[in-house]
Amino acid sequence: MERERNILSRHKNIVLQFPFYWYSTPAILKEWIDEVFSRGWAYGGGEALAGKNLMVAITSGGPEKVYQHDGANRFTMEEFLRPLEQTAHLCAMRWNKPFLMQGVRYLDQAQIDLICSAYVQEIKKLG
Repeated sequence: MERERNILSRHKNIVLQFPFYWYSTPAILKEWIDEVFSRGWAYGGGEALAGKNLMVAITSGGPEKVYQHDGANRFTMEEFLRPLEQTAHLCAMRWNKPFLMQGVRYLDQAQIDLICSAYVQEIKKLG
């Protein structure tokens, strides 16, 4: 984990990019966070991540309409992401608005290209 921590220490922006999987991060990403964002380094006496930006970039198979209170998944994507938002808070990081690419199974290549261009612009805004 020391290598991962060294990489994070050198950057002011951290972007976690992943497919939304069973209403959460993939298990391997959760394990990575558990190991790398450790007590004494990232929080609980450690401040290695303090002041850094944290943004998540997510793809989901379901479209935005299913991630609404009246939709099939009953909660908004922002509500599902609260644990990551709290992780940012615990580590004294700045939580940035998530970048969402929803309904990917219904998108054609031109739509994907537009969304990818918007994603690049969001990354640039982080500075």
